Amino acid sequence: MTDKMKAYIAGAVILIAAIVAESITASAHSIMWEEANGHPVITSIHKEEVEEQLGFTDAELELIARCVQAEYGHGTERDKRLVVSVILNRMESSFRDFLNMNTVEEVVCAQNQFAIDDYYTLETMNAVYKEVQERTDYRVLWFSSSGYHPYGVPLFEENGHFFNGLSE
Repeated sequence: MTDKMKAYIAGAVILIAAIVAESITASAHSIMWEEANGHPVITSIHKEEVEEQLGFTDAELELIARCVQAEYGHGTERDKRLVVSVILNRMESSFRDFLNMNTVEEVVCAQNQFAIDDYYTLETMNAVYKEVQERTDYRVLWFSSSGYHPYGVPLFEENGHFFNGLSE
């Protein structure tokens, strides 16, 4: 069995577990896979439904997932969701540094702010979906793995990442 076949089988097992865990049916979510750099990648998940229900395009959700994968891909679901919270909070913030950042692309692609990977996992995309539906923390605007950020006030440390916001 080739590595590619193993990756697709592993992806199928994860998908089946997600379907059972989330009590969704395969007919409600048509998932297509491609391979990027040896990793299975979701390329489409019922696009119109996602855009309508979540208020984000497929491309925006994918950009968030690629960012989360690069920033905290090894983390827990909560860790990943906190990174999504930072992105969403910056889009909605009236803080001077984020005033002109109203889209996912403007936030994620701002100079020296986030890393962006060329792939994401099913677990990462699931964390993105959950977070855009129900925000974990509306306060977080910055995070760092090397200590609290000089901006804002320290809020909490979560698995080696330090989160700051404007107030507690």
